[in-house]
Amino acid sequence: MAPESPLERVFERPPNLAGAWLRALTARRPATTTGPMPQLAYSLEPQRSDSQRLGAYRRLCGFADTGELPASWPQVMAGGLQVMLATDPRFPVRAMGLVHVRQTLERLRAIRVDEPLHLHCVLAAVREVTRGTEIDLVTTASVHGDAVWRSVTTALARGRAPAHESSAHSHAPAQELPGRAQTVDFDRSHLADPPPALLRSVLVRVAADTGRRYAALAGDWNPIHLYAITAKAFGFSRAIVHGMWSLARALAELQDDAPIGPWRLDARFRRPLYLPSTTLLETWRTPEGLAFRLATRDRSVVHVDGALRALAPPPPSVA
Repeated sequence: MAPESPLERVFERPPNLAGAWLRALTARRPATTTGPMPQLAYSLEPQRSDSQRLGAYRRLCGFADTGELPASWPQVMAGGLQVMLATDPRFPVRAMGLVHVRQTLERLRAIRVDEPLHLHCVLAAVREVTRGTEIDLVTTASVHGDAVWRSVTTALARGRAPAHESSAHSHAPAQELPGRAQTVDFDRSHLADPPPALLRSVLVRVAADTGRRYAALAGDWNPIHLYAITAKAFGFSRAIVHGMWSLARALAELQDDAPIGPWRLDARFRRPLYLPSTTLLETWRTPEGLAFRLATRDRSVVHVDGALRALAPPPPSVA
């Protein structure tokens, strides 16, 4: 069978997501799939950041105003593309109920706040795993044709475990994923104990309305993030904060210690962070670079952890 031809949709301005969220709430597709992976790509023509929205994001996540975009901000700008892609009729799993399990961010260079970003999001992989189906969305931000930022968002559609797992069940081998590499690991042998030589140790009070405030900025109106009553409909006792808010809050603490040049951050979302709550945010150095975690005050439950390391600069172009 010949491969499917790519289906790409290009937006001149950020898409209106009302219809997409309606599709997500009413979709009757199976939660997981074993069918062929459609080739889906969504793009947004170059856009400059809205200064008021960016300022509100900095305040909500704890970023200082340095004249550069926070490294997690392009993910917010691309959020509408990801929602549109995930609610596309050809998307292989049901969008509602997807669990954000991993995130990679690559800052290839500093991005000035006035630079227009061209955003491109593609469905890059569908994998059968023990707990269901994993999907990878790869998003790239470019300035005048040069990639300046990249992310890999990995989400899980829970479902019945496949009869057996092998690389043959992956619809996109890892080596084919743009910008995808092995997740950077770091020493977890004493994760429940304070690591040596902490750079930061901060108690973060997460207000009850954090999910609604972040949704207003990112366009992610998933009911699990809004109110206790809407979260209970999806099996949560209370609303939980967006994983990307947790990651951004950690990145705000890491930014003063991050490399000046290109770097990569790999994070895993481990346990929901309920609203309201107080969490312990810690950062420390590792042989590879930096590490962080958000956990309960006694460190018995880790909500998100990750590692940040420098990337080799790209080779100079040949004239």
